[in-house]
Amino acid sequence: MGDEKEDGREKSGSFPIPGRGWREISPANRYAAPVGDETDPLRKPVGEPSRSQRYFHAGNDVITDHPWARGVTFNVAGDYRYLSDGYYASLEAELRGWHIHPTTSEALDGYIAPIAAEKAARGGLAVPESSIVLDTATLPALVHPVNPFSHHPELIYSQAEVLTKLGTLTRVGKYVAFCQHLPESFEIKVLPCIFGRTPDSTFEHLLQRSFDVFKLPLMRVRLIDTDKTTLFSGIEPLPLEQLTSAELALVEELGTWQT
Repeated sequence: MGDEKEDGREKSGSFPIPGRGWREISPANRYAAPVGDETDPLRKPVGEPSRSQRYFHAGNDVITDHPWARGVTFNVAGDYRYLSDGYYASLEAELRGWHIHPTTSEALDGYIAPIAAEKAARGGLAVPESSIVLDTATLPALVHPVNPFSHHPELIYSQAEVLTKLGTLTRVGKYVAFCQHLPESFEIKVLPCIFGRTPDSTFEHLLQRSFDVFKLPLMRVRLIDTDKTTLFSGIEPLPLEQLTSAELALVEELGTWQT
């Protein structure tokens, strides 16, 4: 790819590279490597991966506010949905015996809305009241698809929208949908979460907790901000290539990474 540019930013390998602590990811250098262990299997990939894979290893000086994350390898594809390249990257790492996050189970849990909401609640995050629906919903509502062909939730304010929007989300009654009930006054915010950090420090404590619960290094976290509290709603992909320079700087500030 050489000196390709996208949105005015130089590309190195397949995505913009900040300074200290990073190295270019190329077909010959795709793997995270723990410090000082020349026998580690990460240094000896078995065969050439068939997909574009990106791994970073967190040394003991990285992500110090999340002890579970030290010394493990992260798949930083950013889109881990089932059958995506990011999902297969985690699957291949698991088959090689690596200590990888997200695991394929963590990836699936993050993107299936009712499972993510239950996992968030068990992890101490406040979530809205919810129900499984087919052809009706208590309004206003944020309704998530559960079928494997749709990915984006729909805001439904009126009964006139129920038939058309629910019909799309349920594939005309073939699948159920997941309905999150909303208060009269609310604002939906979708924030980038980069290893638990975000440029908007107002909600960083919620994103830190989301990272601990879901262990997805790159994600967008959907929040429902109300007069009384802020609720966790769901997770969306955050592909590595879409990170802004400010968001990449958040990764750089965490410490030194090995690629």
